[in-house]
Amino acid sequence: MSRPSNSSKTAMRDSSECKAVVQAIAAIGAGVGNNFCIKLLSSIPSAELAVLRSGAISLVLIPLAFRGGRPVINAAILARGLSEAVATVLLLYALSMTSLSLVATIMMAIPIAIMFVSQAFEGERLPISGNLLVLVAFAGALLASGPAFSGNPFGVGAALISAICFAARDLITRLFARHARIIDLSLSANFTTLILALMIASTGHWVLPSASIAVPLLASVVLYIASNLLIAAATKGGRSTLIAATRYTAILWAMLADLLFFKTTPGPAVLGGALLIVLSGLGLVFVERTADAEPRSRARE
Repeated sequence: MSRPSNSSKTAMRDSSECKAVVQAIAAIGAGVGNNFCIKLLSSIPSAELAVLRSGAISLVLIPLAFRGGRPVINAAILARGLSEAVATVLLLYALSMTSLSLVATIMMAIPIAIMFVSQAFEGERLPISGNLLVLVAFAGALLASGPAFSGNPFGVGAALISAICFAARDLITRLFARHARIIDLSLSANFTTLILALMIASTGHWVLPSASIAVPLLASVVLYIASNLLIAAATKGGRSTLIAATRYTAILWAMLADLLFFKTTPGPAVLGGALLIVLSGLGLVFVERTADAEPRSRARE
């Protein structure tokens, strides 16, 4: 039996990466939509909201998980779930305290962290120009969050820690849970979030929600599941540096949502930081593709 040619392998790799990028962009869109719904529910305490969301999501995920066989949970999947649980609870709190645009800008710490760490663990070496672009993106995140941090340290701090935890989640998926079922990853993360949120909510006063939250809560559940499944598939199927770069589009959608629905516009610091981050992200995609061009051209010969 003949082995696939180098050109066939390259074509398969390109196809797989294109699919992963599309999945990542779709996950970002669903994630921004989820954040918008959470913003509408900001009158509910963050831990209580996390309990309601996680409980509703469990009703959907549990039947799906057992349909394809018994769910497999191991240490790596649990660690991934814990990272997402902490990130989710902190994100809900941050969204109740700050604007969508600011939170989306701070979330850019996710690809920044992934690109740095991936070089050590995955051998996805960036050239000097790529590392300089990562530093520019980091400077953009600092520029955007600096003025807001002085006025709202708890909200901005929660968003920063949430971004770090989301980055840890994606790296664990890539390094240790690549072959796990996507539904198992989502179920474990949701169940861990539910437990953590219940522990936090039990320490305070429970606010009885009204019927008016049903629609945004249901929309949040649907968008959360879609975002979770799509980003898990993308991080398993594509290079983490390339997938991370697609996250920069989130800030554009968040700014649009703030303008259209909340009648707020980001300040100069957020706009400047977001511009640096987006330009750096686009530059990183170009740098990575350029670095790949020579080996791929040799493979086609």
